[in-house]
Amino acid sequence: MVLNDDQSVTLNGDDSGCTAELVTAVQPGNAAFVGSSFGGGAYITASLKWQPISSSSAKPLGWPAFWSMPLEGHMTPYSDQWPGQAQGYMDNIEADFFEALPDEAGTAAYGGSLHNWYGIYLVSCAPAQQCAPALPYSTGQRAVPAGTDFSQYHDYGFLWVPATASTNGYAKFYFDGVEVGYTFEWEQYRDQPPPPDNQPWAFGILDQRHLFLLLGTSQAQPMTVRSVDVWQASVADNIHH
Repeated sequence: MVLNDDQSVTLNGDDSGCTAELVTAVQPGNAAFVGSSFGGGAYITASLKWQPISSSSAKPLGWPAFWSMPLEGHMTPYSDQWPGQAQGYMDNIEADFFEALPDEAGTAAYGGSLHNWYGIYLVSCAPAQQCAPALPYSTGQRAVPAGTDFSQYHDYGFLWVPATASTNGYAKFYFDGVEVGYTFEWEQYRDQPPPPDNQPWAFGILDQRHLFLLLGTSQAQPMTVRSVDVWQASVADNIHH
């Protein structure tokens, strides 16, 4: 990781597993987490540039990405327990704001999606580590204008609006301030029993979670981060340590 003269940060890749190099929260040893997590809805955006490569190019694990995980179950163990289920049966969310796709002929898109993870780790849905509602690959593709140069800065945004008793929650994705691709919607989640697959409240667990942000890439694809911003109507549901 390199701090540049213009105060941007270039991530040169990590091969340890999750590839995250910049995060808004960490947990040193068994201590309480240090940093910031965000709840109650937000508009989250980052200004990034990276160099596309083809799927046939040799590369290690990972790719340029900007995503989030919940404090619950990661920084605060066992707090992602699904009420009424066996001990260790979790209910959680992953919000992927941006994932680089291979630079194939005619491709002008990136990935942006949600994953409603659930089950007992390494037991439910084996051999997969956890279960998640199946989403078509095309659902997570975010088409951008033809001729877009990803090696120049662009803004990758994510709008999270929680559900209420009378309105659906939703997640929208934005490229340079313009909405792109599919909108995820869900009804208010009230600890209904699993599974969430094909349920109108699938992904609604997001509204009960506190997200910390991660940025990272592989060693084959440096990514430069100019800024990360979180806009909220209220910070009352955030957790900072």
